Amino acid sequence: MMRHILLTCIFLWTGAACAEPGITIIANSNNEMGALTRKQVADIYMGRITSLPNGSIPLPLDYQGDSEVRTRFYQSITGKNMAQINAYWARLSFTGQANPPRRLADKAAVLQVVEKNQDAMGYVDTLVPEAKVAPLLTVE
Repeated sequence: MMRHILLTCIFLWTGAACAEPGITIIANSNNEMGALTRKQVADIYMGRITSLPNGSIPLPLDYQGDSEVRTRFYQSITGKNMAQINAYWARLSFTGQANPPRRLADKAAVLQVVEKNQDAMGYVDTLVPEAKVAPLLTVE
């Protein structure tokens, strides 16, 4: 009986760890940016790229606070934790070198802005099937 409980616990624990969804970087469905690499996404979200080869100027969208999806996104894309990201943007903002991505309250707000703005891009933990957006990249 104890062995059965232990195996069940191990199965549930590993299943929960494996079930963590990826994060999908999205853009307006009319945007012509095409698929992006992880480096390009990192460069856009870190203010290092302000225009794309097709001439469009991306409008990166972010979440307010240090939500779980925001933390996972930056860790996956840049390898940095939220304290490092916040310090990076504080330094760039203070010196006037760049402005951080526009911050929105939640996934619904991100989807709404991306659907309405051709140059907007954002990220979501789960892609809503009825959303009028185009996936650019999925990261773990």
